[in-house]
Amino acid sequence: MPGNRELIHAYGVMDPSADVPDWPPGVVDAPVEVTAFDQVVAMTSALPADEFEPAAWERHADDASWLGSVAAGHHRVLQAAIAAGDVVPFRLPSLYGDHEALRRALSDHAGSIAEAMERVRGRVEWAVKLYRSDESGEPDTDSESARTGSDYLIGRSRQMQARAEADALVEDRVRSLYDRLRETSVAAVRNPPQDRLLSGRSEPMVLNAAFLVERTGLADCQARIDEVAQQARSFSLLTEASGPWPAYNFASLASADTVAGPA
Repeated sequence: MPGNRELIHAYGVMDPSADVPDWPPGVVDAPVEVTAFDQVVAMTSALPADEFEPAAWERHADDASWLGSVAAGHHRVLQAAIAAGDVVPFRLPSLYGDHEALRRALSDHAGSIAEAMERVRGRVEWAVKLYRSDESGEPDTDSESARTGSDYLIGRSRQMQARAEADALVEDRVRSLYDRLRETSVAAVRNPPQDRLLSGRSEPMVLNAAFLVERTGLADCQARIDEVAQQARSFSLLTEASGPWPAYNFASLASADTVAGPA
């Protein structure tokens, strides 16, 4: 029956030596299966094709609730895996017609997967975001009645210049704090700041960074984050740190992710 057709969703691959005794439910609460493929173990779930075929993703492209639910299930499984060992996460969507299609994809990208696994071996990702807490609204150019149009333009120009200087100072401080955090990491990346709708905060984000950290160095990393957070407060910056996460920013394989039709 066409309605019973399934697609194989791959969460990612992990080191065969890692052991997760009790997997959490995956996407749409589907059970998680692990299958050995050469030098890695793939984490998968069978999902109904009519709900997850490419057309379904297009239908839900603007459905934040649906996308958020799928992403949460995907992340939940990867979090269980990273607690047990090294993981190379796949991005969403990563769907295959069957296990054989997944096997072919992993074989085609075996070299990249091996490189990614080596890159994250013994390492996890930590996220740090900084928010500007001194942000004010638009300058109040009408606080005093401008005597002439020239007065108004001069005042407005001065306010814009002051704002630009303040922004430049904030960026210098953010860059300095970012460099301090990099010192305790293997690799680091600055992603574009999220807007307020995504961050869920009223303060504007000025740093959206990820750091690849040795598991054995997590205590040093957290101590440095605490140190940076204290300094950031003196700059009117708020710090939000989270982790450890799978190395999404350092080992996710876009080239190995695909949406395949039935074999």
